[in-house]
Amino acid sequence: MHYDQEFVGAIARLAVLPAEKCDCIAAMTELNRIAIELLGLFGSGVTVTVAGRQHSIVESTARETDLTWFQDRLVVGPCRTTWDALTTVCLPDVRECVEQWPEIAAEARCTGIAGIAGIPMHIGIHCIGVLALYSDEPRMWREDDISAADVLASMTTGYLIDSTALSQNESRAARLDREVQCRIVVEQAKGMTADDRQVSVDQAYRLIEQHAVRHNTTVLAVAQAIVGVGFRVRS
Repeated sequence: MHYDQEFVGAIARLAVLPAEKCDCIAAMTELNRIAIELLGLFGSGVTVTVAGRQHSIVESTARETDLTWFQDRLVVGPCRTTWDALTTVCLPDVRECVEQWPEIAAEARCTGIAGIAGIPMHIGIHCIGVLALYSDEPRMWREDDISAADVLASMTTGYLIDSTALSQNESRAARLDREVQCRIVVEQAKGMTADDRQVSVDQAYRLIEQHAVRHNTTVLAVAQAIVGVGFRVRS
């Protein structure tokens, strides 16, 4: 590879992304900027689907570059092929693909794009997105360029998957903690009601439940009132 030091620096930039923040947009933006700097591109775009949501980010040396947005809304296109077939697609000059992708060819001429390469972002056989590389002149995509882009895309994919899983685990843990706390309140209310009414714990729960039904509220709300403000359930 002819840019070993630059490549190591690029890897380092991706490696320090904080997984605990689960910032998909920041990771995609950084991937685009690194790809542009490392490969000398006119632009770069990333489209991914994470946790059921699709995100698209474009970076370029010209503000009018918006081909990723355009491609996301087409049924076919070089990057759509990358996604569906899970394969890298390299086009020296997409403007010449008038018969295959007439809309893409026309949009490329309008935005000043010639060469396009699509790199799949995947975990095994499951594609979650595409890294699109854009050149403003015809470009024969070098094997080492594509290899470098593939490594960067793979690292970012791993970050997105890991950070999303971490966020989901934290949400699950928080939900379980809330459920436990609610259960504790209900159990306390059952015990207090059982002592107050001189009944069994099961009977106390039925009294709480019946009160909640009569007043169109929840068992938890009644339990919180019993434990929090000393409310007493009547027959």
